[in-house]
Amino acid sequence: MQSRATREDYDRALAGLEYPVSKAAVVRNARDHGGLDTEVAALLDQLPDHTFDSLSDLVEAIRALYGQRGGAGSSPI
Repeated sequence: MQSRATREDYDRALAGLEYPVSKAAVVRNARDHGGLDTEVAALLDQLPDHTFDSLSDLVEAIRALYGQRGGAGSSPI
């Protein structure tokens, strides 16, 4: 599945996070930024329920979800 969300959509959603961060805090932060692409919000809701130690840890989890949804190379981040 090809993503319709852009890197900028994710940059906005993840801006200002302090690590380590919980899934709940990631989702809350993204919603607080408003104007999110619905794909971003839906994908963040599917993140595993654990603490992410760094931005790279969070990005890896997001890319893994994109891979599960339709193959490698479709993630915008």
